[in-house]
Amino acid sequence: MPRFKNDFSRYRESVRENLVNAKIVSTYRRILCVWLRILGHEPEHIADIIGWSTSNVQKVQSLFLREGEKAFENPGRGGGLHRYLSEKDEKNFINSLRDRNTGMIYLSATEIKDKFEEYAKVPKGSVSCSTIYRLLKRHGYKKGIFNNGERAFYR
Repeated sequence: MPRFKNDFSRYRESVRENLVNAKIVSTYRRILCVWLRILGHEPEHIADIIGWSTSNVQKVQSLFLREGEKAFENPGRGGGLHRYLSEKDEKNFINSLRDRNTGMIYLSATEIKDKFEEYAKVPKGSVSCSTIYRLLKRHGYKKGIFNNGERAFYR
């Protein structure tokens, strides 16, 4: 006898249709969680098949019961949710650092970090150097050492 009393079988046709039409692997796995439940598998077994934890399988299944097919949508993650500056402000900041003749930035990451903290008006020491490297990479800059031994960020 199944542990869960929720009846998934009434969703059989709509879930099968979604399973066939899934184009993204993460979406396919979410649909598969519900499809295997419709076929009578327990969440622990589904977790083993898909390679997820049992709790994630149960979350997807309960979300499906609450919100329907909306549970299959891939949750959007990332994308600069915690940026210190807007893209326009980042460009202005980088332009203020660039050498006008060469277009290169002749400062170390630590020096850029200190200037960035002043520009973004954040507490000193709250920005890491890796954030600066990602910022420069996002705008097309690379770190380089040239023949004369000078270090710079260049495009």
